[in-house]
Amino acid sequence: MASSPNMDETQHGQTQWSVIIDAIDKSSPSASESLSKLADRYRPAIYAYIRSTGKDPDAAEDLTQGFMADVMLGRNLLESADPNRGRFRSLLIRSVSNYVRDRHRYDSSTLRSPKDGYMGRIDDSQVGFDIASSGLSPDQAFTRQWVTSIIQDVIVRVEKMCVEKDQAAHWDIFNRRLILPMLEGDDPASYETLVRDWNLKGTAQVANMLVTVKRRFARAIAESIRDTVEDESQVQAELLDLLRLMEDQR
Repeated sequence: MASSPNMDETQHGQTQWSVIIDAIDKSSPSASESLSKLADRYRPAIYAYIRSTGKDPDAAEDLTQGFMADVMLGRNLLESADPNRGRFRSLLIRSVSNYVRDRHRYDSSTLRSPKDGYMGRIDDSQVGFDIASSGLSPDQAFTRQWVTSIIQDVIVRVEKMCVEKDQAAHWDIFNRRLILPMLEGDDPASYETLVRDWNLKGTAQVANMLVTVKRRFARAIAESIRDTVEDESQVQAELLDLLRLMEDQR
């Protein structure tokens, strides 16, 4: 018997490949929505890739808009996607690389946008790190922004879950012990400080609350990873890669 979807799977919607399949199905009433969902997920990473090739912000924005309109939202890329041939992320990186190298496609062109005017402006402020000083290769910049986007999405989802469960203290403890140190370089709040701030019974209670949110966060990351692969066997490899990349950002 097939297992029923868990709460996160139901809330988070279609898997990545089913979104792609839906986006290229001209008869689907949700094709436009699926196309927009893909654009939202990958546009900052595409911009980070192009920016890291040495383009200034304005040129990187123009190229990002052109790639999205001509290649990704133009459906040619999506129609060539095949879950049996590897990760969509890898296909996207290769396609962006080819697009940037094919300079005649944009050297004398004007900015292209989808007919429905879907895309807005994008710039360095929408990327989760300082591209100009990062020293990352374009591939590394793409992957780092992809990781950053996943982590930011998971943070929002888990914080919302904690608030809905009336666990504001749980989230604050997790945020001050793990998230802020990882993302902002802050010193982790001491157990004693957290006991005092939340009027808790002791450090053991802090530890238990921290474990509760850690497990919730780990499940949410796993579900986000499942959204980017077709085969369940790929989840572990992708998760290990994500954790390694997270460690590199510290």
